Amino acid sequence: MARDGRGGGAGGGVAGGEGWRQWLAGLEDSLAGALELPRDAVRNLPRITLLGGLELVVENHRGVLLFGPGRVLVAVPGGRLEVTGRELAIGRIDREQLCLQGQVEQLRFLPVSGGGEESGRAGPRRTGGFSGRGASRPGGKAR
Repeated sequence: MARDGRGGGAGGGVAGGEGWRQWLAGLEDSLAGALELPRDAVRNLPRITLLGGLELVVENHRGVLLFGPGRVLVAVPGGRLEVTGRELAIGRIDREQLCLQGQVEQLRFLPVSGGGEESGRAGPRRTGGFSGRGASRPGGKAR
């Protein structure tokens, strides 16, 4: 394998660039240790804190994908976090931190499926309305 982790010669590489990702993760861990920084900050990982069973704090989230009183799906780097429970409510949310309150019963990390690495972004946020073809504009004229 080459020094950069990409594999070097016949049969030396790992399919899909996995060797490169492992090398980069090792470098990030070494850098975090040398600079005494938390790994989650260096590697763009979510930090999940459960306070009893009554409050869950998710730092470095990418948005709420689904919300209901019994289930919340949160986009995080590398996948999604599924929270199930009872009487779940968003206590506070901002760009960096999400606080869920209620009876938290289960947490599941759902990794991104497929070969590519996903940022975990929730995609464009919509504020309502219909933007499909044939939607009428003010004044009744179609697009």
